Amino acid sequence: MLMEVLIAFAIFSIAVTSIVIALNQTSELSQTMTRELETTRTLRNLMTQTLTTPVPESEFVRDEVIEINDYTTARIQVTEYEATDADDHILPRMYQIQITLESEIDSQKVSNSLETIHYYPLTQ
Repeated sequence: MLMEVLIAFAIFSIAVTSIVIALNQTSELSQTMTRELETTRTLRNLMTQTLTTPVPESEFVRDEVIEINDYTTARIQVTEYEATDADDHILPRMYQIQITLESEIDSQKVSNSLETIHYYPLTQ
């Protein structure tokens, strides 16, 4: 009788431990996904803001760092981009926009970036 109770208790303990481990892993995954979604949303918002905020073309080229919060900074780099068409004619007013988001999470630096090529008159 005692042996059966001990075996039942051992099986129950293993099952409970497995459930706790699974819940912990699910929680960690949820936190990671939330951070990644927040990062993606922030990058897209910064790109939209960079493309749509009215700025004179002479000030469009820039390299600036923005503090998003206590643990995240964004670097916005806008540089001239040399592109040519099929006939090797230079396409004027083209810019490369790169936004890099750097976060410090759990004492680790994480970097994500978003990049595009933009024709200046398109949104200004």
